[in-house]
Amino acid sequence: KRAERRLDVLIRHLKTAVVDRTKKLSIKAAELEEANRRLLELDHMKSAFLSSVSHELRTPLTSILGFSKLIQKDFERSFLPRTGTDREAVRRAGRIQHNLEIIAGEGERLTRLINDVLDLSRIESGRMVWNDQLLDPAATLAKAVDAVRGQFEQNPLVRLVVALPPALPAIRMDPDRLIQVALNLLHNAAKFTPSGEVSLSARHLPENGLIRVRVEDTGVGVAPENLERIFDKFQQVKTGPTLADKPKGTGLGLAICRQIVTHYGGRIWAESSPGKGARITFDLPLSGPERPAGTEEPKAEQPL
Repeated sequence: KRAERRLDVLIRHLKTAVVDRTKKLSIKAAELEEANRRLLELDHMKSAFLSSVSHELRTPLTSILGFSKLIQKDFERSFLPRTGTDREAVRRAGRIQHNLEIIAGEGERLTRLINDVLDLSRIESGRMVWNDQLLDPAATLAKAVDAVRGQFEQNPLVRLVVALPPALPAIRMDPDRLIQVALNLLHNAAKFTPSGEVSLSARHLPENGLIRVRVEDTGVGVAPENLERIFDKFQQVKTGPTLADKPKGTGLGLAICRQIVTHYGGRIWAESSPGKGARITFDLPLSGPERPAGTEEPKAEQPL
């Protein structure tokens, strides 16, 4: 009987401990749920704030860019020819023209920053409009190449190589988003490749139902410990020990690429080592994201 009483006491203590522990866990779960709710609210507020500020900045920035281009045209048409052979006037005119080019260039860079912030904000908040359709990936990637050729022509030391087989199967996605990913990767490759080669290639992986796209360069490369970090928001990897070695840009391009590729059920990754160039690859499934029931099958985009 003594053993039974001791067992009863132990059982009561155990039940009490279980009840107390359950209460503590319930309180903790409620606190975590509340904290998570507040974090979601803050995240929505952040996205709304970024979207609002970006829109507010875009309007005056468009005016600044427009008027700077008008001033530059008027200056080149009306004032530059009047400098004649006056060396001082020519020097001042050249300086004014150079300053106007800086205003236009920095304005366009700020526009890209605003667009990147808006895109990332829309994707994270679920407000991005995805105009999905069946498209020819080779033809769509060729449009990205055409858009970036000017940047490569400015540096004759870098050769752009394109290998896009015409027989790639159609994929379902927003063509603008595929172009955006390819442009971001090509711009990055050009930026970090002072001389050598940048290549864009694509191929079909029938066993996996994927299209694999790869951008490879012979530039400065990325340290192994930074290969995953470069896809984080506002992350830029310096190419040297000084402030001048910090790359230009927003640090959002690769983060946006990952968001877009992930949205379509794919993945993106980087391979590199310092001084040996970099290779960034992304896979996209042929089917794309699931369509809601009852939506009409869009027609495939025809190559130009």
